Amino acid sequence: MLPNPFALDAPARIAALERARVFDSIDHQSSAWTLVLNAEQTVALYATYSNINIRADSTAVLSELRRIAVDGFKGRVTRSMMTSLYVARRRP
Repeated sequence: MLPNPFALDAPARIAALERARVFDSIDHQSSAWTLVLNAEQTVALYATYSNINIRADSTAVLSELRRIAVDGFKGRVTRSMMTSLYVARRRP
């Protein structure tokens, strides 16, 4: 299993913010939610990703992604999403 990205590793992220000694009252909340996209929305989303855009074959990759969304997922792609929010007060 891959480790959580830094932004989702609340204890590590809060510890890093505390070490910076810039903030007080650090709080964290996370929210899991579902994003449902049709094939065109899926392609539009991935077309914004830099690791897709830099590819010489990005048009072919996006075309294949559309085909997979239509054929493999019947035009309905469901993604599990996580939003991580950190709120803190700047020290005086």
